[in-house]
Order: sequence, then C-alpha cells, then structure tokens
Amino acid sequence: MAKLMILLTFFLFSCGGSSTGDNSSGGGSGGGSSDSTVKFVAVGVNGTILSSINGDDWIAETSGTSEHLYSVKYINSKFYATGANGKLLSSSDGKSWTSINTGTVSYLQDIFYKDGIYHIVGGNEVSAGQSVILKSSDASSWSKYSSSTSLRELTCITYYSDRIYTFGGGGSTVTGNSIGNSNDSGSSWAF
Repeated sequence: MAKLMILLTFFLFSCGGSSTGDNSSGGGSGGGSSDSTVKFVAVGVNGTILSSINGDDWIAETSGTSEHLYSVKYINSKFYATGANGKLLSSSDGKSWTSINTGTVSYLQDIFYKDGIYHIVGGNEVSAGQSVILKSSDASSWSKYSSSTSLRELTCITYYSDRIYTFGGGGSTVTGNSIGNSNDSGSSWAF
C-alpha cells in the first residue's frame, strides 16, 4: 500500500484541485444525502483513479491507462487528469474517463484554465529533458508553446493577480528551481 502514490489534489491553494466546489450535499455515508454525484477525484500510479461523493469513502474507477497520473482538476464541469507519456484524460462524472491526444510524450504534470485557454505544463520529452507548455481553446486540440528554455520538468501552473505562473525544478537557475510567468494568457512566457 505504501507504493500506492495517490495525489489527493483538493488542496485549493496549491496547484492541485479536484473538488467540484459543491459542498452542499451535507452527507457522508449514512448522513442522509441521496446525492451520488462524484465530488472528489484522486489519481496516482499505473492509471489509478479514485472517486468519492463525500471525501471519506473512495471507489476505484477504470481509467483505461496504465500510465502514472500526476494531477487532476475540475474545470468547466469536467475532471481532467494529466500523466506520463502525454496522457490526458477527461470525465464529466468522475467515473467514465476518455483519453485525449495531446501530441506529446512529455510527462504532463498539471492543467489550468484561464481566459478561455487551457494550459498544461510538464517536461522531459527528450532524454536531455526539456520543459513543455501546451495550450488549447477546447481541451481537444493542443499546441506547444515553443520556447528555447532548457528548464527541466514544470510541475505546477496557477494564476495570481493578472499573471499565470508555472513552477518547476532542475532548471538552469542558480537554485535549480524555475518560475515562469505570463501576463498575456499564456501567449508568451518569461523565465
């Protein structure tokens, strides 16, 4: 069980986030709620996906992949899970999952939505390692933001005060960590 790395990503102030935001059901198992809508999703190794209606009781779902999954977010009434080898899954109910072609074999670490654009960050597409930023207006057709940066894997993307930020480790800075930002909805990035 110790090897089962489950990323419970309902930390609302971190880069994760998988809660639907609806905490009004008021129930747990036996709490009197008849709402069976998935409210939480967790992802992990070998395509593990767990869902819960109350945050206490979890059910294993079929992901259709054996790739490691790193992050899950609830965006525009859908769950999106990112993972190894370019894996992106979507689900409208947290139970049935569909694979989306991202056109990359990078380790996709995190997904984010702002101003009508979906963004995914990750890295290590080539043996020497390189960061990757993908963008899409519909979450089905993805394009790479081209950059000359030699950063390693970007692991997180979020928004604060008119800028989108991405973070990663193992880059070319003195500390080995990298922070990038965009003030034009991800059209250009400064690292």
